[in-house]
Amino acid sequence: MTKIQQLAAITNPILKGKAGSDEIGAKSGSLFFQIISGILQFMMLLGALLVLINLILAGIEWIGSGGDKGKLETARGRITSSLIGLLVLSASFALWILIKEFLGIEMTFKPLFP
Repeated sequence: MTKIQQLAAITNPILKGKAGSDEIGAKSGSLFFQIISGILQFMMLLGALLVLINLILAGIEWIGSGGDKGKLETARGRITSSLIGLLVLSASFALWILIKEFLGIEMTFKPLFP
């Protein structure tokens, strides 16, 4: 067994099959795509939660404006900004799906540790 074969035989039992413990997994970069997918899914979830919170707070501002035009305009602007943010979030999700399909890779989030 050569030195290169010995180094290639070293595997991580925790990340077996996910970090490229075999030649096919190592060449495909499956761990890299799983990490990127996990980060993207977390950011999408965080963005959606922030939009939801912002919409709720803007609705409370609208209700609590008491007819004051300044507060009403502020609440309306906040709702508009939230909806634009939701549109940007949806467009980025669509772009993510398009890139995934175009490259032909599976970027679904699978936890590395059971």
